[in-house]
Amino acid sequence: MKDTTCGGCRGIGSHRRWCVEAVGPVASMRGRQAQAAEDLADAVGSNNVHAANLLYSASGLLREQANADAAKWQEQQ
Repeated sequence: MKDTTCGGCRGIGSHRRWCVEAVGPVASMRGRQAQAAEDLADAVGSNNVHAANLLYSASGLLREQANADAAKWQEQQ
């Protein structure tokens, strides 16, 4: 499942941060979810500080898991 927009997959640069070819499928999914949670937190912002902080926390947890999954996947390669 190559990402046709990723420079690394196209052979013209480096992979995107959460490219499935670079970090594995599970880390790719969790990394994209972490980014989505952070983007939502940015959008909520000062309109609801408590909700934004919870979203930032969720993003951090997902990013931690994604990094651990990526390390595990790369060890197996």
